[in-house]
Amino acid sequence: MAAVATDKVDYTPNEIVHITGTDFDPGESVTLKITRDDGVVYNLGVVTAAGNGTFAASWAVIAGDEFTLTATGNMTSPVVTTTFTDFNLSDPGAQSVNTNETLTFRVQVTNQ
Repeated sequence: MAAVATDKVDYTPNEIVHITGTDFDPGESVTLKITRDDGVVYNLGVVTAAGNGTFAASWAVIAGDEFTLTATGNMTSPVVTTTFTDFNLSDPGAQSVNTNETLTFRVQVTNQ
């Protein structure tokens, strides 16, 4: 079954999203679009699946909260989607975290 994915689930604005597709039909034209949570649509164009049914594309993140990436094949593959988010702009101290990372925090407490 066809699938589409991004290399991360959370990005900072202007960071590059690396998009991959798998299990499409060889030579299949796949239309890519990204829909922002407020309904704005970014048409990325059409990519062609390689002989092994894969494709790769990229996109620079534009500020928004959540995005849905849609890949629509023109042959027998279904419409497939995945979601990702951008950096939390409302919290200037927020940081993107990969779920496979270990974080260490140093905290200094001052009594007043």
